[in-house]
Amino acid sequence: TPTMPNPVTCYSCHPDGASDGLAHSRQAPTMFAAGRSAPYGWSGGGASLTALVSGTFSAHGVFGGSPPAGSVQMIADFISAVEGPPSPFRGANGALSAAAQAGKLVFEGAAGCVQCHAAPDFIPLPPAPLTLGGGVGTGLVPANVPTLLGLWSSAPYLHDGSAATLLEVLEENVGDQHGTTAGLTAQQKADLVEYLRSL
Repeated sequence: TPTMPNPVTCYSCHPDGASDGLAHSRQAPTMFAAGRSAPYGWSGGGASLTALVSGTFSAHGVFGGSPPAGSVQMIADFISAVEGPPSPFRGANGALSAAAQAGKLVFEGAAGCVQCHAAPDFIPLPPAPLTLGGGVGTGLVPANVPTLLGLWSSAPYLHDGSAATLLEVLEENVGDQHGTTAGLTAQQKADLVEYLRSL
């Protein structure tokens, strides 16, 4: 309201559609490719972006109660249009570096990342569930699988922001919950990081 301005907006946690870069108990996910990556929310309980936006207004009283008429759809339309920023780790023509090409082979092969993060949106492919019933790698049940698009711009990583770098995600992957990384060589991990930064 005019007498009590809103100190928190969508932009507070998702600047330019990205993550705020803060390590929360639950990491703020990016909005990249959100229009193509339903379901929504930490557990994947939101079937549509309009339901997610309405729920956000309800859950965060600081937003001031009910949203103005038509605004839920406008916000959902905006979120649907947010794409990941082009990676600065690609060549001028968008090509992958030699290391990233090698990392792509690890991503699709030995590490098995594609089981949960398949191109083009780097989420599970249908008919695989977009949420993981066992909360794999997160401790959350179920866990919604985020896209890896724009990953280079969204540190820290993991659901709780506990990994400062992508290499930490790979090296502190207890029980191979985030891909099969225990048997990867240091070079394979370095190449995989280069590929992830190119997305």
